[in-house]
Amino acid sequence: MPPDGDLSLVQVNLRMRRVRQENDCFWHYICVHITSSNLNKARRSCEEETSTRSYVLIQGATKMLRFPNLLILPDKVYSLSIEELNSKRASDRFLIDHTVRGVNFSDPLDAWITSLAVSKEFLEDYGLYKLKIPLEWLLVRFLHQHVETDSLNLLSSDDGQVLSSSNFREYLGREFSGTEAGEILRTLIQSWAGVHPGGALEFRDLFVSTDFTLEILEPSLDALISKGHIKELGQNVYVVK
Repeated sequence: MPPDGDLSLVQVNLRMRRVRQENDCFWHYICVHITSSNLNKARRSCEEETSTRSYVLIQGATKMLRFPNLLILPDKVYSLSIEELNSKRASDRFLIDHTVRGVNFSDPLDAWITSLAVSKEFLEDYGLYKLKIPLEWLLVRFLHQHVETDSLNLLSSDDGQVLSSSNFREYLGREFSGTEAGEILRTLIQSWAGVHPGGALEFRDLFVSTDFTLEILEPSLDALISKGHIKELGQNVYVVK
C-alpha cells in the first residue's frame, strides 16, 4: 500500500449511499485500501457524488438497517415489519435472526409472523462478493419465495431454512424479456394502487416483489416512467399515476 499522502481516491475506491431509516440518517461506506488518516478526505469526495440508484455494500457489517417495507403480490400487498431477534437458534447456529410480521393492506385478518435469518458468517463476508444489491433485499426475496409457496413454516423452526452463501444466488434474479418484465411490473403497481391509491413505493419494494435481475428491473422501471405509468417523486421513490 502506498504511503498515506500518496493514496489516491481511485485507489481508495470508496462508495457511498445515504440511508434514511425512520427519522435518522446514516452514511455507509465501503473502504478498499484506505488508511484512517485518509478516511475524511475520501468521505468528503464521496459525499459530492450523486447517483439515481445506489446501493449499500458493507464488508464486515453485522447490522441490517434497510429492509423493504412492502411485499407486493399480484392480488395483495403485505406491509412488513422486521426486527432483530435474539433467539436460541441464532446463538446455536451463528445466525442473525429476525421476527417478521406481514399484514395484508386490504384484510388485516390476513396476517402472519415468521422468523427470518441469515448466516452471520455470510453477512460479514457479503461485501467480498462486490454485489450492488443490499443483503436485506436478498433476505426479503428469500422470504417472498416462502410467502408465495405458503411455506413460511420452513423458516421458523430451530433447524429452519436460512439465507447463506450456499443459496443466496437463487435470489439475485432471473432474466426476462423487456415485454415480460414490463407486464409483470404493471401488474404489481396496479396491485399497489388498488390498495393504496396515490401511495408512494420504493425501488427496493419493487425489487423484492419481483424475480428480476437489477439489469432487467432498472430499464423496465424507466420504461414505465417514460410511458407515464408511474412518476418518480424522488430518488428511488415512485407513485402510480
